[in-house]
Amino acid sequence: MAEVKLYSRPSKDGEKLYVEYYDHVGKRARKSLNLPSTKANMAYARKHIIPEIERKIKYGIEARKYKLSEFTRSVVASAQEEKKRSTWVTYQYAVNKFNKIMGDVNIEDITIIDIEKYVKALKAGGLESASISLYLSPISQAFNDAIRMGIIVQNPVTFAKRPKVQNKEYKVFNLVQIKTLLDRSEEELKTYLHFALFIGARPNEIIGLKWKDVGDTRIHIERTKVQLLYENSPKSGKDRYIGIMKPLKDYLATIERGGKDDYIFTKTYEQIRVSYHELIKSLGYEKRVLHTLRHTFTSLLYQARENQTMIKDFLGHGSMEMINKKYAHYMEDEFDLKRTESIFASS
Repeated sequence: MAEVKLYSRPSKDGEKLYVEYYDHVGKRARKSLNLPSTKANMAYARKHIIPEIERKIKYGIEARKYKLSEFTRSVVASAQEEKKRSTWVTYQYAVNKFNKIMGDVNIEDITIIDIEKYVKALKAGGLESASISLYLSPISQAFNDAIRMGIIVQNPVTFAKRPKVQNKEYKVFNLVQIKTLLDRSEEELKTYLHFALFIGARPNEIIGLKWKDVGDTRIHIERTKVQLLYENSPKSGKDRYIGIMKPLKDYLATIERGGKDDYIFTKTYEQIRVSYHELIKSLGYEKRVLHTLRHTFTSLLYQARENQTMIKDFLGHGSMEMINKKYAHYMEDEFDLKRTESIFASS
């Protein structure tokens, strides 16, 4: 059997291990193992990597360069079949983003430092830590597939430094601010704010509402809508019903309804978000993301000491742990639910 030579040589990331051998057709091959030149890594290479190379030579398995795209295509295709459409679209976008910034390079040539440079580029582009982790997910899966197939020996995403994902601290609106938001908003933003503040659904669940979902006493949450392009099931995968508070019921009685299959909102999430931030700025309020409205709704119920199982079901969460961890905010005004409703009785 052909000898596989293990040696080290300088690289831009320091001394790295390489192998040199002749493949099954007698062609000379040199290959980086993407491992630092240490005694431990040399022992690992002799025990695990070199025997695999020898096996490929023996059985005539092709030793060639593999592009990252050969594996990301498989990851995206699996996501299209197995995951929600929004996840599949995100994976496809993340892969395209990586190719645009880093290029479609050989998978064995990508180092930990390369991944860290990519993370820095995403951060410089304004992405938050949670989004960066999401963008790295399909890339990491591609590396894991390559490891499983014996093409590489480590996943550089696993060892790369990345921003820590921290739970956001949402500063919720107090009751005076809520009333001001509702009074000063207009058109679809006004309608959106009424739904967000009195049913507490996720933004894309509200955008996905149709008039047929709004009954006399309950609202049926059965879909989300992404950029007016397609529908998904709710995040939990289950539909749910939310009781209608009097302020929302009174408001809905003042606006014109479309047909039962008509969407309530014609604007996208992004358009609603922009209008919301313009309103926040005009009122001189501290900048708060749209999701703050969901936290505000939950905090009102929490402070009113409503049944926590009811709150969990309203929000579409599977356990109370999430409620206690993320939504137990301090409210400046501690009113119970009836007193909360009474503030809006005259509006």
